[in-house]
Amino acid sequence: KTPLEVVPELPSAPKCLFVLREPGTQIHSLYSYFRDNWSWIPADMSFTEYLAAARDGTHDFKGNELARNAFAYARYIDYLEPWADRLGPDRMMVTTFDELRSDP
Repeated sequence: KTPLEVVPELPSAPKCLFVLREPGTQIHSLYSYFRDNWSWIPADMSFTEYLAAARDGTHDFKGNELARNAFAYARYIDYLEPWADRLGPDRMMVTTFDELRSDP
């Protein structure tokens, strides 16, 4: 079973905190990490070139799903809506990493 199937049904009715990164920052971080530490994004590919290739699907990034689908993974609403439907607003808080860092 997935967390989405289990957590909402727990008898303790836990509240869930979702900490997100600003989508552009998240994509740039992914790009930098995969380009500088792995070979999934070519070392000579600029960020602008990466964005175009990821958007247009013109590069397979050696099969790396995260690099290939960076825009989809930065669309947080697709992941948050099912949680909101299952938990309701009283059991769910969404914040950004920057907000949490500035006001812990």
